[in-house]
Amino acid sequence: MNTDLKITNQSNAFEIQQGLHLLADVKWKAANYLATKLKINA
Repeated sequence: MNTDLKITNQSNAFEIQQGLHLLADVKWKAANYLATKLKINA
């Protein structure tokens, strides 16, 4: 039982970490896109 719980916690932490990486990637792409748009308009 304890081992199962540990594995679940590890996979949850992994999923959260992956989610944060994805979020950072999306933010970076959005910032990059906005910067490019501003350069074209300026």
